[in-house]
Amino acid sequence: MQKIKQSISEDGKNYKSIFTKSFVKPDSESEQLIKVNFNHSCKARYVQVKAVNFGKIPEWHPGRNEPAWLFVDEIIAR
Repeated sequence: MQKIKQSISEDGKNYKSIFTKSFVKPDSESEQLIKVNFNHSCKARYVQVKAVNFGKIPEWHPGRNEPAWLFVDEIIAR
C-alpha cells in the first residue's frame, strides 16, 4: 500500500482527517498490518478509510508490471 488516510464525520458529508500515513514500495513480499488508535477527543458517526496501492506490481514479484491489488481483511472498531 502506498498511502492510507482515515477521516471521521458526524454527518457523513463533512470529514475531518485524523490519520494519514505513507509507505515505501516493498523490496520483497511482505504484509502490512496497520493499527490506528481512535483515542481522539471527538465525536463521529462515520469513519472513512481510503487506501492507495502502488499502481504496478514491483519487478521482484512474479506478477511484475501488472496492476496491483489491495486486499483488506479486517477493519475492527472497538
